[in-house]
Amino acid sequence: SITRPGLIVQGERDPFGDREEVASYPMPETIQVHWVPEGDHSFQPPRRNTDRSYEQNLKNASRAIERFLFEVWPER
Repeated sequence: SITRPGLIVQGERDPFGDREEVASYPMPETIQVHWVPEGDHSFQPPRRNTDRSYEQNLKNASRAIERFLFEVWPER
């Protein structure tokens, strides 16, 4: 019943919902999902076997939020 635009920023390794699980949620078309590469629930990448840093993931999430806000409120 959500009619307003919304953004979910989710880590790819979030134990509360991976891509497959989140795709199964009944969400309206007004909701967007942005996936943070290799991030957990707090966007932290794994300590091993990755080129990603926590700072990169925070920037990734911040940019997604910024893009979303400019889509929703372009006059701001």
